Amino acid sequence: MPPRMVGNTVLRKAHISGYTTNAHAAAIGATGTCTSVLMGSLASCMFPSGDGQQQRALRSLKSLYTVLVYTLAGILGCAILRHYHVDIGGIDIPHSAGAGTLGGVILSIGLAFAEPVVATVYLIILSPFFLATIIGFQWVYVRSNSIWEQRGGGYYGYGEGADAQLAHLEQEIRRKIGIRD
Repeated sequence: MPPRMVGNTVLRKAHISGYTTNAHAAAIGATGTCTSVLMGSLASCMFPSGDGQQQRALRSLKSLYTVLVYTLAGILGCAILRHYHVDIGGIDIPHSAGAGTLGGVILSIGLAFAEPVVATVYLIILSPFFLATIIGFQWVYVRSNSIWEQRGGGYYGYGEGADAQLAHLEQEIRRKIGIRD
């Protein structure tokens, strides 16, 4: 359920007047989110990855960023749909902004608790695939080295004895074409 719709539902269930149905809230959220996320994705470049205390500060900034994006989605969605005379159930821009803000707060709190859980679950589920990948790369490395070792003198490349092999090859070529040192 989109955050804008969650905020609208919570405020409507609290019997606060001025809010619309879930269908209208979803239309407002979808219209505004397309525009605000596009603008917000450009602004998200200001959140570099950090470590330790920097990471905690960035996490609180990301929560604030989430709230601002959904507030902007409520404002833009309502303004765009009202401009084009779409029936949105009589909600005005301040009420739409309030619903978007509440939805953004609920989403950012939910993400703060869900992010470590989701990361842990992914690591648990994907750890066998990581191990299989490492074992697969090791098998390919060992197998490719054994194939080149079996070919013996037909392979001239970098590694142990490569300089001697290249020198021997150069001497053979010089001898065949008749060049003397």
